[in-house]
Amino acid sequence: MEWWMPLQRRRIPIHQPFARALLRAAVAEGFDLAFSEKLRLDHSVMLPLQLMGAPDVPIVPLLQNCFIDPMPTPRRCLALGRLIRQVAEAGPWRVAVLGTGGMSHWVGVPRMCEVNEAFDRRVLDLISRGDAEGLAGLTDPEIEAAGNGAHEIRNWITAVGATPGHKGRTLAYEVVPPWVVGAGVVALEV
Repeated sequence: MEWWMPLQRRRIPIHQPFARALLRAAVAEGFDLAFSEKLRLDHSVMLPLQLMGAPDVPIVPLLQNCFIDPMPTPRRCLALGRLIRQVAEAGPWRVAVLGTGGMSHWVGVPRMCEVNEAFDRRVLDLISRGDAEGLAGLTDPEIEAAGNGAHEIRNWITAVGATPGHKGRTLAYEVVPPWVVGAGVVALEV
């Protein structure tokens, strides 16, 4: 276990056929994905799995750059989500998509511990209305105004892209000072 987050170390089964199909389709569509046969997964993958009861269902972890320039644009994240949907529908798989990451927060800078609740609620509203284009239209300066950690909403946008035409339902939102983040949960039911 890590001292700062009590997560059990364990091996996670990977759904290799889906991972390979997604990689092939992504390369064919001009996405520059990298892959690894062995990867140490961090809290962004392991915490959601643990909170879900750590199922032994094979997964395909897709880690997006949400911290260092150049990051994929929100529109590109939406397109990646749509590609995930196409690959899932083309195969014999049942797929669930999790977009993980914090909402507004600042990491390792003087503004650490601040949360931009207005930004968080705007993002939740866009997801709840199924407004994928509104999410794709978010600019880096708008996101950066919610914190250097707010770029993690790119993962959420990818998940929305995988559920086109569906509205979300906000299950929870809280400003969590001990975690220095705005934390939300949205269900996109297909």
